[in-house]
Amino acid sequence: MEAVKLTFKYTQAEYVKADRLYLIASKTISRTSIVVLAIFLPASLLYLFLSSFSVLGIIAAAIGVIAVMMGSSLYFYMPSNKFKITSKYHEEYTLTFSNSGITFKTPSSDRSVSMVVLYPAEGSQNRYNGIYIDSKESLNRGTRNKKIDDRFTIRHVFLFEPYDNITK
Repeated sequence: MEAVKLTFKYTQAEYVKADRLYLIASKTISRTSIVVLAIFLPASLLYLFLSSFSVLGIIAAAIGVIAVMMGSSLYFYMPSNKFKITSKYHEEYTLTFSNSGITFKTPSSDRSVSMVVLYPAEGSQNRYNGIYIDSKESLNRGTRNKKIDDRFTIRHVFLFEPYDNITK
């Protein structure tokens, strides 16, 4: 197989979409927390007005408002702000796929991995989770890794969503 080279640069819209998908997939923001908050905030505001602004009503309403502000900030503001202030997201990425593995290159790093495993993401037909695995000898000190066995270690888990307009 001849090597295939893929060069790309993230746009802010792509990064924000991926970060928001990660927030949902990692259960940082879950449906349950949204439902609980959607019930708690109106109930606490109702209690605040019906109890003639009691201390408990003020505390409950404040907790609800703070929780909504934190969740909104985490989902709407933080992904775009993180993209703007992190320089590595503005770099050009080059991936080279060959028989010997995958080479990942940016102006600030150069890495290669020996194996990639793709499997369908839960609940989706066009998204895939991927794990790239490297041999134990090539690991850097200080990186967080999960051991599969004595020979291999999981280096990174990612979400892959293929585009229809990619050409060879």
